[in-house]
Amino acid sequence: MPNLLAVDIGFAKMGCCVLCIRERGYDLVYSRVCRTAPSKKVLGIRSANDNVRRSQEITRYVTNLIDEHQISVVALELPSMGAKSAKAMRAMGLACGVIAALDVVYSKIPFLYVTPSDVKVALSGNKTASKEELQVIAGGMYPKLFNGVTKTDKEHVADAIGVSQSVLEDPVLQVLRSTL
Repeated sequence: MPNLLAVDIGFAKMGCCVLCIRERGYDLVYSRVCRTAPSKKVLGIRSANDNVRRSQEITRYVTNLIDEHQISVVALELPSMGAKSAKAMRAMGLACGVIAALDVVYSKIPFLYVTPSDVKVALSGNKTASKEELQVIAGGMYPKLFNGVTKTDKEHVADAIGVSQSVLEDPVLQVLRSTL
């Protein structure tokens, strides 16, 4: 069966769900948050070097998921780039750069991109839905979604489920479903 990797992209916390693509919808296979943290400020470690290390951690995490779960399609929520600080904007840019590079490396796998509004509408029908509402809806769809996920990380896996719902009717998934 083909598998979809749905990702709520982030530099410090990135929500990831692997879903088995079925004729109607998905079965949840995996849900976790990839976390990266800045190194403690130690003399001699430059911020740029630390950003490279964290980018490498994200790259390894996503690469392992793609390879281990034999991913057929990757779907991602791209940030709106409406960050309120230069530091947050840099972090979003670094995370997007990692994904762009993986899209090139895994060129035989379709990468589908959605917006935060797409995610909210697909999950709740409302583009102004709150994070809490999205978590309740996603948890209702997949009762085991939050197993092993900390309370502060729930919003990221819920967003990843929203990503999966955003691409449910995408032509790439329709083709995959037609082969089932």
